[in-house]
Amino acid sequence: MLSMFQQLFVRHYLGEANGNGTEAARLAGYSAPSVAASRLLSLVKVQHAIKDHVDRVAMSSDEVLGRLTLIARSDAGDFLTFDPDKSPDEPPKIDLRRARKRGKLGTIKKLKQTTRTVSRGPEREPDVIREVEVEFRDPMPALVQLAKFHSIGEGNRDDTITLADVVRGLTQANESYDPDRPD
Repeated sequence: MLSMFQQLFVRHYLGEANGNGTEAARLAGYSAPSVAASRLLSLVKVQHAIKDHVDRVAMSSDEVLGRLTLIARSDAGDFLTFDPDKSPDEPPKIDLRRARKRGKLGTIKKLKQTTRTVSRGPEREPDVIREVEVEFRDPMPALVQLAKFHSIGEGNRDDTITLADVVRGLTQANESYDPDRPD
């Protein structure tokens, strides 16, 4: 169990001090922050407290890759529904329930709903118009990050296929093609 000062140190180390041990010790009230930081960071129980906190709040690399993949694969079709009984010129409707079922809500950057009233004349009830504006996350930065992770475009992958490889493969397939042979 950590003492009150050790708990303060860990809290500041993970928060305001941004991983700076001396600053965390100063904020926690230690009189010799540099010495205290060195000593505290060498304590196994302090190390465990820091690691436990990071494990609870940080994303794993698999989760980061999963989120990037979700954004990179985003498609407006995950959110839109078309009424087959209406005119093809009728705009599609945004269906957030459908997106939630598909696990795609994380691709939304901004969602704005507005309601306005339009008068239809002095003797008629006004129309209430609800509009939803959705802005999706740009998939290009996610694709760039995924490409970097997979070393795509860096020339150091063994599975890089060149145009010459494609032409060679198509030529071989064409040469061995027999239209009378069943597939």
